Amino acid sequence: MTERMNLSVFIARLWPACMGKSAAIILFVLCALPVCMMTALITPPGQSPDEIPHTARALGLLHGAILGVRKEVVAVHSVT
Repeated sequence: MTERMNLSVFIARLWPACMGKSAAIILFVLCALPVCMMTALITPPGQSPDEIPHTARALGLLHGAILGVRKEVVAVHSVT
């Protein structure tokens, strides 16, 4: 008889085999991975409020700047 294995059956069979710290890690990964993947897929690029500073920081790290440098940016607005 073949039964359809759902997540609770999978965890119930996996838990006794991995008692202790490794079981907690496996349970965390099983719960956190789908949530992280869905969040990454649902949020469109550029829609996070602090995405531009994070991108600038990553670019600085790419070029070897361990410590960031603050620069003043003057925005010019034209009135029409």
